[in-house]
Formats: sequence, C-alpha cells, structure tokens
Amino acid sequence: MSFLVNFFRKKVTSKASPFDFLEVDIHNQILPGLDDGSQDASLSISLLVELKKLGFNSVISSPKTINQRFPNTPKSILRSYSSFISTIDLSNRLLPDYIPPVSLYTLDSDFSFIRKSGELLATTDNYVLVQFVDSVALSFMEAEIVELIYAGYKPILIHPERYISLHGNSPYFESLVSRGCHLGLSLLSLQGVYGNAVQKMAYKLLENHLYAFAGTGIMHSGHIKDLKALADNTRLMNKIIDYPFLNNSLSKL
Repeated sequence: MSFLVNFFRKKVTSKASPFDFLEVDIHNQILPGLDDGSQDASLSISLLVELKKLGFNSVISSPKTINQRFPNTPKSILRSYSSFISTIDLSNRLLPDYIPPVSLYTLDSDFSFIRKSGELLATTDNYVLVQFVDSVALSFMEAEIVELIYAGYKPILIHPERYISLHGNSPYFESLVSRGCHLGLSLLSLQGVYGNAVQKMAYKLLENHLYAFAGTGIMHSGHIKDLKALADNTRLMNKIIDYPFLNNSLSKL
C-alpha cells in the first residue's frame, strides 16, 4: 500500500503544483528594487503568480544585504515590502501568501557590525539567512555562524552546494550542521543552472541528508522556466519529493 501511495504522490506532484510538498519558498529575490533580483513591481507580481502555480502557497523574499553593493537595512526592506504589498490585492487567489521578508546576509566583515548591532531581519522564529563569499576566510565566516547560534539565532546557510572550494568536503558541512547551522538547497542548483559540479554537490548533500530547507532562489522570469524544467524531470524530482524538508514549519510565521 505504501508503495502505491508514494507512486501516486509522485505522479501527481510531477503535474499540477509540482512543488506543493515544500509549501513555502524561503529564498528568492522577488521584492523589487533592493538587489540584483527583480527591479519592478510588475515583474515581481508575475513571479509571485508563477510560484503559486508551481505549488508554493507561501513565499518569503530574502533581499541581499551586502554593505558595499546592497546596503539594505531591516527598516528599508520592510518599508519596500509595505509599499509593494499596498499595490496588490493579497486576497487574490492567484497569489501566494506573501510572508514578511527576511534578508540574506553575506558573512563578511561588515556583517560583524550588523550582528553586533542586533539589527538582523530574521523570521519570527529567529531563522536568519546567510551566505558565504569567496573573498572572506572560511574560518571567519564559520566564526560568525557560531556567534549567531550563541546569540539565539538559527542560521540557514543558503546554497552551500555553490561553494566550489568546499566541493567534496561533506564532513565540513556535517560539522556545521552538528553545531546548529541549517543548510538550504537552491532548487536552481539541482536543475543544473550553476553547472554540473554544483549540481553533483547538491546530490551529495541530499544523499547525506544535510539539507533542512529548500528555496527557489529566483531572480527573474528565466528562473521560472528553470523550475518548470526541474518539475518535468522525474529523476531529479524523485530526489526531493519525499525528502524531510522543514519549509512547511515556516508557513504560519
């Protein structure tokens, strides 16, 4: 019986609303005009509609905070969010529940000042999104993650599969996870958008059950096409349909 249930589930998921098993998209650059993602409200609305069609009933945007490029603050991000949602009908069934945003923080020297100031835009349950950057020492970024954990935050390291210098180093990620850091898969990586090596690392982290969350990471309409291609790839979808992601734990935030 369980085989038939799983078989039926996979067949349904591969058609309408293919990503409904995730429920929530935790990472995207849809909120317009804040970083290198969407630059206008009309595109942002279109992307939200497409995400709903793909099965995401809730969406959390995560504009980047990089002081030298995108000097966003919690106030500026929430102000943009309020301005954007005032232009759309949130009761429209074509739109997902657009949960208040978080920020994706780059773990550089500027982040230390932000962390110490206490002005982090996290979820109401203290999840905070972070990313590595090649120009910063790994030991420094790891120390920042530890400081976040000590402060009561729950860091989610976004798209760890994209860090080329750590490819083949699953034990490093196992160590991070064991200390309280969560890993967030980029669905675009799984589709191969960032190359074969990144895709293979995503496979490895999935096989080792090191991911806790998954996000789309979309920035533009081309990424919607990539997600649809992923949805049509039964081999790839079977890697994630029954994976115990925690995305739906954020749906009530």
